[in-house]
Amino acid sequence: MMRGFRSIGTALLLPPATPKDRVDILKEAVRKTHLDPAFITEYRKLTGGDEPTPLMPDEQAKVVKEIPRDAETIDLFKKFAGTGPLPPR
Repeated sequence: MMRGFRSIGTALLLPPATPKDRVDILKEAVRKTHLDPAFITEYRKLTGGDEPTPLMPDEQAKVVKEIPRDAETIDLFKKFAGTGPLPPR
């Protein structure tokens, strides 16, 4: 779960029932931004030379869909990610 949350980065959320053409416009804007050489140059400048490694919209959606949603996994995640003692082995 942690890997999924971390790899998503900044998620752009849209309300349910957003028209498909609007979703497609936003996805294309994200793709163009992350592939724009000016964006890459500015990103490197602002991060001290880090390489941008964005997840494109379809990849991001796949990661989100693969994050576990069952109660047992979520409870265990909360124990590992929280500040309380770890569960016994």
